[in-house]
Amino acid sequence: MQPNADLPTKLLIAAVRFQMDNDGTPYYVIQKGADERGTILLNIVNKARECLILSETRDKDGKKAWFKPLGADLVAEKQADEYITRTMQNDPDLWVIEIDDDNFKNPFEGNIL
Repeated sequence: MQPNADLPTKLLIAAVRFQMDNDGTPYYVIQKGADERGTILLNIVNKARECLILSETRDKDGKKAWFKPLGADLVAEKQADEYITRTMQNDPDLWVIEIDDDNFKNPFEGNIL
């Protein structure tokens, strides 16, 4: 069951963290953002330290979706870290979560655009 996309960000993240804890998926909250409406940025990393960066957005129908802000499917860890650092400096309301998953599974609902 996927959490409701209209929940405050803090509650949505808590629900997904609970799900990842139950699944045994390692994660780390790098930055806590705004409780109510903070945007989410994901860094999904495999054992080879390749990264898939996903940023929360809305599709044309207003449904939660994700996009790859760096364009590529996978980027090197250094490139991902540099992007995340810049983005955190520009958006203090941003939630940043790193997830260790060799299959690059996004635990949040929404299609990748």
